[in-house]
Amino acid sequence: MVTTHVAGGVNSNKSNYIALMNKIKLYQFYFPAMLIAGVIGCNRHEAPMHASLEIPSISFASNLRDFIPEKSLQLLKYNGNIVGEKIAHPGVGYVSYFDYQASESDVLTMLATLPFSKYAMVADTTAYKIDLRFLELERTQVTAEEMETAFDFWNATADEYTAYECRKFPWKHTVLVNNRTRRVLHRIEYKLS
Repeated sequence: MVTTHVAGGVNSNKSNYIALMNKIKLYQFYFPAMLIAGVIGCNRHEAPMHASLEIPSISFASNLRDFIPEKSLQLLKYNGNIVGEKIAHPGVGYVSYFDYQASESDVLTMLATLPFSKYAMVADTTAYKIDLRFLELERTQVTAEEMETAFDFWNATADEYTAYECRKFPWKHTVLVNNRTRRVLHRIEYKLS
C-alpha cells in the first residue's frame, strides 16, 4: 500500500483527529465544571416587585377603558374617560392608578362583572373587603416614584376609606372607596410571572 504525503493528506487528517479529541476531552471537563459553578454562583434572591430595579420605571397616562370592558364600565354610570397614571416596571410588570367618582355598590358590581382568563388558577367572582393595614405591607414594595404618583392612595386612612380587593387574573384590583364623598382610588396591578 502506497501512502502519499500531500498537504491536507493522511498526516493532517490524523493531526486534526487528535486535536479534535483533545478539544472533546477539554469540554468533558469544563462543561460540568462551568455548570456546577453556574449553579453555585447563581445565588438569586427574589426581590420585592419594585425594589432596586436597575432599569428605571416608565410613567405615562392611562385610561380605565384599557383595562375594563365597556359593558362593565357602564355600571359606574360615569360619562367620559377616566384617565390615570400607569407606571411600567420593565421586566416586572406595571401598575395603574385612577381617581374617579362612583358609589361603593356600583364599583363592587363593576368589579364582579370583570372577565378573567380561562387559564386562571385563582379568580375572584366578587371583591372582598380588606383591612387597610394589608396595604402597609405592600407599601414596602413600592418605589418612591409610585408613592409620589399615588400619594392619596398610599396615604388613605381607614376612617375615610373602605378597601376592597379583587383578583381577576392576570390583574389585581385594589379599590379604596370614600362613602361620604364617593371618591374612588383604584389601583390595577399586573405582574409578569
